[in-house]
Amino acid sequence: MHAPEHNRQTLTAVNPVALAAGLRPGQSLAQARSLVPDLLCVEQDTDADDAALHELCCWLLWLSPLPALDAPDGLYSDTTGCAHLYGGEEAMLSLVRTRLSEKGHACSLALSDSAAASRALARSRLDGACVIPPGQQKQALDRLPCSALPIAPETASRSQSSGTDNHWCACSPSPRASGQAVRRGASHLSG
Repeated sequence: MHAPEHNRQTLTAVNPVALAAGLRPGQSLAQARSLVPDLLCVEQDTDADDAALHELCCWLLWLSPLPALDAPDGLYSDTTGCAHLYGGEEAMLSLVRTRLSEKGHACSLALSDSAAASRALARSRLDGACVIPPGQQKQALDRLPCSALPIAPETASRSQSSGTDNHWCACSPSPRASGQAVRRGASHLSG
């Protein structure tokens, strides 16, 4: 899937086959087509994406009473006090992944002490799903590229070109909030 960005077409979502071929969201469509000449790519329908994300957010009420949108393609849910209902944190993430998969969605999940850390980890697509033990966000975030962090793309680009791609400032630990971030891409939205 592609959309205009800064006077060029950029990939906004890729399916697992495209990912395996070396394509990534954020890559220019021209570069993607140079790597995969027979690439089939459709233009992103933002209105349909927003409606689908809102529907998934409402659906996520089964998990906790506090789901929220994390536009353009994510969900957040404060799962404080919920994990025991599903057999623990790992089992809860597994259940979310299974239920989203049954609905035709691929996702990346993260659970940690803070919403910001969960968001960055989920958006990095690191290991698909991860549970970060209390107080361990900094160590988990140290492995992430700047592009996964909630900073301006220009800043991330400058950091990558200066060789500081894996640098993240320390997060101060907070009480376990069991924030869970979900990044999803519907199979019909994944290009």
